[in-house]
Order: sequence, then C-alpha cells, then structure tokens
Amino acid sequence: MLPTPAQFHYLFNMRDLSRTFQGVMLPPDEVITDANVMMGLWKHECERVFMDKLVTNADKEWVSKTMTALVKDGWGDEYDDLLNEGLMFANFQREPIYDDEGICIDENPKVYEPIPKIEKLIEKVYTKMGEFNETSKILKLDLVMFVDATSHMLRISRILGMPRGSALLVGVGGSGKQSLTRLASFIAGNFTFQITLTKTYNTSNLFDDLKGMYLQAGVVGRGVSFVFTDGEIKEESFLEVINNLLSTGEVPGMYPKDEIEAI
Repeated sequence: MLPTPAQFHYLFNMRDLSRTFQGVMLPPDEVITDANVMMGLWKHECERVFMDKLVTNADKEWVSKTMTALVKDGWGDEYDDLLNEGLMFANFQREPIYDDEGICIDENPKVYEPIPKIEKLIEKVYTKMGEFNETSKILKLDLVMFVDATSHMLRISRILGMPRGSALLVGVGGSGKQSLTRLASFIAGNFTFQITLTKTYNTSNLFDDLKGMYLQAGVVGRGVSFVFTDGEIKEESFLEVINNLLSTGEVPGMYPKDEIEAI
C-alpha cells in the first residue's frame, strides 16, 4: 500500500493507528456485550480508518483479506462468519431522554453502538430528514437513502461524533456530498456553517466568518460542522487558514489581543 501518482494519498502512519483506537473507545462499556461485538467494532474501525482511503476494489479486498488473516492467526476460525458479515455502528439510534416531569434533558443521545437492522435505521434517517425540512426555511433535502447512501452518511456521522473530526469528501459534482453532510450534522445536533462567496470576499472576511464559528463552538459550546468546498478557495491563502484550522485549531493573526481578552 505505497503511494503512487494515481494513489498519492496512500500515506499511513501512527495517527491512523490512534484513530482506530479512538473509534474502538467510542462505545460505552455496556455496548460491548461479548467478544463478537468487540471484534466487529475493531473491524468496522479499521475499515473506516484505512479502507475508506482506498480507491480500488482490489486494494479494499487486500485489506479485508489481511484483517481476516490477522484474526485467524490470533483467534482461529471462530470469527470467520462475523468478519464476513460485518457490523455497522451509529451514535444516533436512541430516542430523546426525558426526566420525570417530561422535560427533554438530552435531545440527541450519542451512544455509539451496533446497528441491528439497517432498514430500521433508514426509517429513522427519513424521519430526521423530515424534521430538517420542517426547521429549514431555505434548504430542503429530498434524498433517496439507499444502503450505499446511508453508509456514506454513517461515515460522516462517525467523524462528526469524534473530537475535532474532519473528512475530505471526494466525488463528482451533484453526488450528494454536501447534502449528506448537512443531514448528518442535523442528526448530530450540530450547527452547520458554510461561507458565502462574494466578488470582494477575502481572507479578512474568512477570518470574520471563522470568528463567528469559533464563538459558537468555544463560547456557546455548540457542535459545529464547517463545510468548505473546492469552489470556495478564492485565494490560495484560504488553504493555509484551513490547514491551521485542521492541524492545531489556531489560526495565526485571526484574533487581535483585545478581542481575545473580551472573549
């Protein structure tokens, strides 16, 4: 799995290993009921971290065979059926939690757990989509949630459920990347933000938009999903800002000292 001109992003390091462990640590103790669930969780996280980067079916098949060989070496043939079937996980399957007085104390319980039936989950996604359309005045979603589309939405949802999670969504225009992201953000209870380009939009305007987003996340304490497309890269300096945002969370020169003190 070495990088080539056609697969230049095939770069794997210790961060990928830590992301796998991060995913394995997401479910609470009561979700891991037996070794089967643990094995399915490990396989699922390996697929999300490593396999989702791959661009050919042959490469994905190689990863599957490698995982199967590793499990056989360590555990024998006991988990063959489980590895072939595979488990999927999601953190939005539970209903809102209410107290004794009927007041909602947690509208979006985030418990990362196995999906018993994908059909029931798709029904819930359609319900959430209807809620999104009721609350959104401008944007309306009318998506057909077939299994592949739901799987992609689950990938995005998993990343949004992690601290400082980020993803690069690659695909042809109009394939639903932004719509699935907005739906996953709504299900997660996040505030979705996207810049609005104008003829005079520059780095200073980008800083102003990011400040508002930072206030939502840092002061209000609300989950934020920042959608940024390739068409919004008006200046090359935008890429440096986004890189700093993803790598450290701090954008040099964005806040004057007096604004920091006020916050």
